[in-house]
Amino acid sequence: MKTILIFTREYAHPKLSAAGGTGSFYKKYVTALLERGYKVIVFGDNNVDLNERQDNLHLHFTKRNYFKKHFVQELFRSLGKRLKIASLEAYFLKKEIKNLTQQLQNFLQKEDIYPDVIETHDWEGASLFLDELKTPYVVRAHGCYRILKKYFGYKASLGVEVIETEALKKASHLICVSKNSQRMYEETFGNKGTIITNGVTTTAQNLSETLPFSLFFFGSVTTKKGFDIALNVFKRILQKFPTATLHIVGKNYENYLKENNLGEQKNVINHGHLQGEELKIILQEADTFIFPSQGETFGLALCEAMELGKAVVAADIPSFRDIITHTKDGFIAKKEDEYYEYIVKLFQDDVLNKTIAKNARQTIHTQYNFEKTVENSLLYYQKTINN
Repeated sequence: MKTILIFTREYAHPKLSAAGGTGSFYKKYVTALLERGYKVIVFGDNNVDLNERQDNLHLHFTKRNYFKKHFVQELFRSLGKRLKIASLEAYFLKKEIKNLTQQLQNFLQKEDIYPDVIETHDWEGASLFLDELKTPYVVRAHGCYRILKKYFGYKASLGVEVIETEALKKASHLICVSKNSQRMYEETFGNKGTIITNGVTTTAQNLSETLPFSLFFFGSVTTKKGFDIALNVFKRILQKFPTATLHIVGKNYENYLKENNLGEQKNVINHGHLQGEELKIILQEADTFIFPSQGETFGLALCEAMELGKAVVAADIPSFRDIITHTKDGFIAKKEDEYYEYIVKLFQDDVLNKTIAKNARQTIHTQYNFEKTVENSLLYYQKTINN
């Protein structure tokens, strides 16, 4: 196995539209593959055309304008979506995916590239026509819209659900990122994937001073991520610890305040969306993290906080329970009172805080190390090719 192709509609790159979790994962993953000597092709569509080559990496993105070119199809697709006619919307969404897959095939033929294996994400039915390329392919379950809607209450159009279901039912090789992810995909699509947990890059521990009584919320500022709980808990914390601060590291804080008719919040510091070294420097300042999310397919942000050697208090949801052993390497809270109780304990008991933090870091290094994610993925590729 020498050449790996990543087929994705999202990738972290300064010339492409802002990437979410999938794009950030593939950026880090591709870097790790290149370090191991593999040739990597990244192909997809985005807001602009992009074609870059550097050593063993070839990035090729086409401009996402299928429905602009086919405006009559877009008219019927939009009509199907508005009228909730799933089959009509799905019919034209399939045409878009078919077109993108055909562009991939043309690109490979033009560049004389013969990948040993293709990996793609599960959302928007990206894998629907990959079998036509006659190359082994793997689907990684980053969190498709049907799963997010069914289990976490997100919105998703019926047409997208249809093509995702069709694509995932025919996918022979599915990677699930946790036990909880595996359970959800098997229940929904009848496809029991192989578990390869997501991981975080392990680093040398930074023993710089933390900010006393600082509570960090790391993620998008939305109700689904539990920011309402974080804010309520912090207001109670502030009454007991007047110098306490709530630090927000993520998008949407100002919008959240406007949407909920909230004014300026006392002792709340908004750092906004950060990346790279700047993100790490800010997160290192945390005393304790709060993760009150309503639902996740995995807990990548949680793992990143734990890897830094920080105490965490997290929601009682399956994906977090997969990672945290309650009272050993973190706390699981079932209600607001418990968030408050555990955070107060961690603020008051420095020995407890440091013990939990040390155990949290150990858990990540032994079980959720990104190196293991890469190695296990490569082994799975080889198994897929051999089959």
